[in-house]
Amino acid sequence: MHSEKIEQFRNTINQSLVNVTGPRRDELTVLSTVLWYWRVQELLRPWLGNRATPYAIERHLEPEGFGRTQFNEVFRRRKWDKYAVGAHQPSNTTVNKVEAKVPGSAWILRHPMWEILRQPDRVLEKKESWLFRLTPDIQRIVFVNDPKSSTRKALSSPDVTEKHFQQLELRAGLDSLACLAILLAENIHVCDGNNAIHIGDSLYRTLLIYCAFEPYLLMAGYLFKCFRDRLLNQVVVDNVRLDLDSVDFYESAFLLHRELWKLIGDRKIGWKREDRTLAGMKLLRGKFGFDAMWGLSLLHVPAEPNSKK
Repeated sequence: MHSEKIEQFRNTINQSLVNVTGPRRDELTVLSTVLWYWRVQELLRPWLGNRATPYAIERHLEPEGFGRTQFNEVFRRRKWDKYAVGAHQPSNTTVNKVEAKVPGSAWILRHPMWEILRQPDRVLEKKESWLFRLTPDIQRIVFVNDPKSSTRKALSSPDVTEKHFQQLELRAGLDSLACLAILLAENIHVCDGNNAIHIGDSLYRTLLIYCAFEPYLLMAGYLFKCFRDRLLNQVVVDNVRLDLDSVDFYESAFLLHRELWKLIGDRKIGWKREDRTLAGMKLLRGKFGFDAMWGLSLLHVPAEPNSKK
């Protein structure tokens, strides 16, 4: 029954993606709407419990959408059924109204990551404004003191080191994904440096850790496709590229998810998100043995003749 519901969800998401109409409603709109719905659902659980269904959420947030027909039958607009699968994008009015009742819900729709993925070629113009919209702990990683002035400036992508990658992977979430996407876009479109492969690897690991958590596991394949098609497939250094063609990202995220719960069951790590994120980073870096690292890492392969540009 559970697998049937997952398959039904995927089919509905696929239909929403088929129905995208252009730049103002693209696949990123579908995915960000679903993530926004999940955020609202999560924040409403203290009031609605496990029954935070589209019906219950709509009844709680927009009771004016309910009424009765002339035959005394209850009807509703079913807006939230559409939000749950990205079939309809909420208006700014709706987002603001929901934010007023559920503080902290709007940020996921308005996160700079969606802008970065839509406009990676504008990174030189937008880099610092995008970075300033990320959380302070991410900013502390990528902003350094400028010795020539009293200000702080953002690191350029060729200057990012393994230490920075580990710090960002440890915070696996939308902010660290956005930060790595900015650095990768800069490397591809501006610096053209050979750090792109390493940034791409770190972005992949961060996305894998992020998607290893429920409910994001359901969106793993879709999110990976966005990063792959808009950024990762442009990474070519010394005629070497990331092997993106043979990846089953959902399967990889599921395997990592399973390994993390196995570590919890064996009492090798705690159950908190921070514990699992740290363990995920260590797993993908070989700290729990090399099997998971080699099984879940991206390979580097010759760019020709199979490179998808």
